[in-house]
Amino acid sequence: MIPTAAETQSGRLRNLLKMHFGFDSFLPMQEEIITHVLLERDGLVLMPTGGGKSLCYQLPALSMDGVTLVVSPLIALMKDQVDGLWANGIPAAFLNSSLTSAEAAHVRSQAIGGLLKVLYIAPNDWRHPGSASSFGHWMSASWRSTRPIAYRCGATTSGLITAT
Repeated sequence: MIPTAAETQSGRLRNLLKMHFGFDSFLPMQEEIITHVLLERDGLVLMPTGGGKSLCYQLPALSMDGVTLVVSPLIALMKDQVDGLWANGIPAAFLNSSLTSAEAAHVRSQAIGGLLKVLYIAPNDWRHPGSASSFGHWMSASWRSTRPIAYRCGATTSGLITAT
């Protein structure tokens, strides 16, 4: 029996889940959310604390080209997430007020150079002079338009994932 595309996708996701995160199975709704993202559909996800929200954007980051941009106001969470991703072999970084100018420039260089899979950025850093504009060609020409930030960065999918 030949597996369907959905079965093949599910198997690939489970392999990535095991390889990078050490889990044998998804928590409720995670696989459906991840599949939705991989189909390049926008979405709103509301999950309880501890419900596995992070995996809903981290796993697709491994399956998609480019960098996954995560906007978060929680600087401590960013550091924990980035440390955890690196520990799992996933290149990630953050841009926020805890970095020096030189450190921030290095992170931007990594993102532009395609060396990161996940980039966390604080909402205020989008408005900071030199922050978003420093991405140059990585940002689309419509940066100042009324389109959502994710689309201005050339994203094909936008998701809002938050806790209850």
